[in-house]
Amino acid sequence: MRPKSKKERLCELQKEIYAKRRYAQPPESEADDWVVYFEDVDDEFGHTVKKGIPVWMPKAECDIFDRLRAEQVPGAVKSAR
Repeated sequence: MRPKSKKERLCELQKEIYAKRRYAQPPESEADDWVVYFEDVDDEFGHTVKKGIPVWMPKAECDIFDRLRAEQVPGAVKSAR
């Protein structure tokens, strides 16, 4: 079995994050385990009907997703830092 590509891993993580998202604010005891994002709601024609709806996503998965997404892309020029 071949190892998963970065794109495949990102897609899996995104599905996990969306499956666990919640629209109700988490209890205070769980607040550190969640990060809030804002999303827009579209109608069936693609028109935005609501903007800035708060949605809480699991922090651990979001951190992994962001770290993977920010990794150096093969062939890209590295910074001089």
